[in-house]
Amino acid sequence: MANWRLKASLSATDTGGCQALGLTKEATDILLISAGFGPEHDSAKQTQPQSTPRPPLQRPPRAFHFTGRADELRRLIDQLQPGAVVTLCGPGGVGKTALAAEAIWALAPGDEPPARFPDGVLFHTFYHQPQAALALEAIARAYGEEPRPTPQDAARRALSGRAALLVLDGAEAADDLGAVLSVAGGCGVLVTSRRHADAPVCWQDVAPLPNPEAVQLLQAWGGVRAADQAAAGRICTLVGRFRSPCGWRGATWRGAARGRPTTWPGWRRRDWRRCISASASATACRCCWSGASPR
Repeated sequence: MANWRLKASLSATDTGGCQALGLTKEATDILLISAGFGPEHDSAKQTQPQSTPRPPLQRPPRAFHFTGRADELRRLIDQLQPGAVVTLCGPGGVGKTALAAEAIWALAPGDEPPARFPDGVLFHTFYHQPQAALALEAIARAYGEEPRPTPQDAARRALSGRAALLVLDGAEAADDLGAVLSVAGGCGVLVTSRRHADAPVCWQDVAPLPNPEAVQLLQAWGGVRAADQAAAGRICTLVGRFRSPCGWRGATWRGAARGRPTTWPGWRRRDWRRCISASASATACRCCWSGASPR
């Protein structure tokens, strides 16, 4: 408060105030500089370069124990380019988001955006928030734009002339995927969806892991409770297309909600009983049945 009053009373350009206080201009400047309001201080503030906001770097979490898919990963990384739209399709739990996350982390392993996407990475999942307006508002605000007059207008304004990567997860849940895609401009877009219809151009199907890699993943994820090679192999054969931790949890949760272990085609209760007949098998299967990440 004292400095504010001093500045108001001793303005270096207010000669009337200086004369009223009986101070020369030189004396006034000295007082102002000592208080941090002098001409030298103001000049330094004016010449100080403005800090440029860092581009957003919104990477989805990496999947624990990501296994296999080397060829798919390499192909996906090559396809992610400014102006291109890539869609990963497959059933829930097959590993679409895990593959997308691995590709993004490969492109941007540190704190800087990818070289081919210097304006950053934007991630939005439509699960539990299917409104396209929320995704558009998040895009706009990531670049300091207010969502006016509409979120779509603001997002288009924010992305105009930029080379960013938009990652849209769970597009089958979006209420208006087209509205979000329409603002991309020259940005790259990576979409994950359970439906081919959500692919604006073409799609890349994500297949279940081959059984040996699925076993390797289950054992890495399950630790000692999935150490039995034969039991782990039977589990992966039974769950079929759900060969990922997310898929195992989803399959068993859906089955538990219906009063049976799983819901994949051809499942029979006696298959489950056969699978858990051995004690080692039982511990591995209970691990999947519980849906909890083993420790």
